[in-house]
Amino acid sequence: MKKFLTLALLFAMAFTCSAQKVASWTGVRVSYSNFKLNRDGIQEVLKQSLTQTFNGLSGTFVKSWQLSNRVPFYLETGLQLEWGTNSLDVLKELIGGGSSELTTTKTNILNLGIPLNFGYFIQIGQSGTFGIAPYVGLDGKCYVYGNMSALGSDFNIFDKDKLKDFASLRFQLGWHVGANLHISKFVVGASYGSDFTKFIKDENTKMKTWKINVGINF
Repeated sequence: MKKFLTLALLFAMAFTCSAQKVASWTGVRVSYSNFKLNRDGIQEVLKQSLTQTFNGLSGTFVKSWQLSNRVPFYLETGLQLEWGTNSLDVLKELIGGGSSELTTTKTNILNLGIPLNFGYFIQIGQSGTFGIAPYVGLDGKCYVYGNMSALGSDFNIFDKDKLKDFASLRFQLGWHVGANLHISKFVVGASYGSDFTKFIKDENTKMKTWKINVGINF
């Protein structure tokens, strides 16, 4: 009985020591992003479904804190810079061209974001350097740049004076879920999320985003 209690105590001490380390890190992440907008407002004009798809890249500095010395729950936040680009064929008359012919528009957007994640580190093995970290979280974004090129001109997609109710909104709040695989200092993972807020004032256009990321912890 004494041997069993001694082994149990040693095991608990070992778990506690490892748990103090596994869910705290500082690192950087680079992600490929695919985000989509269902353009409900334009669908009413075209009488057909229209989805605007952006492909992009992001870089994020992250910092996490383990919330308990015994159980590896963690809180993670950081600062993200994300760029996206899209090409879309639309009717010229929809953007002031006065014609029913199609023209190609190209849109580029850039945002600064702050993610806030709550997760749990599932340790695999006793080293503390290999494990899976699922999480749920919120993210706030501010679009610092948005430009659409069409008909030989550039348009600021946030210009309320010109675009009225079809102007894009700079500030977004959303949710996401994901998981990262930690292999020593290296990280690979994926996430999916959607915004709570609309991207365009007069349309039910909420951004939905898939991400695949790789990174390293310092």
